[in-house]
Amino acid sequence: MLYGRELLLHGEKRNAVLDLPEIHRYGIGSYGDADYVCIYGLRPEQWYARGIRVLGRTAVECTRDALASAPSCRHASNGALCAYTT
Repeated sequence: MLYGRELLLHGEKRNAVLDLPEIHRYGIGSYGDADYVCIYGLRPEQWYARGIRVLGRTAVECTRDALASAPSCRHASNGALCAYTT
């Protein structure tokens, strides 16, 4: 089964809690990177070990921390709030 955007956003996995291998399959299948779904700078193994779980639709909505930081830093009033600077 291909773990792509369609399955996780509109298919049977939309409201399902994904396990770690499914998170990796989505990252590899969609972006060529098992660690694509990072949350607050944590790789999937790290956040999963801490008990964080995501639904399929949530995994699709994750944006790379470095990518998401660019617009947030641009709009932040204090540059110290930006964890990912270039």
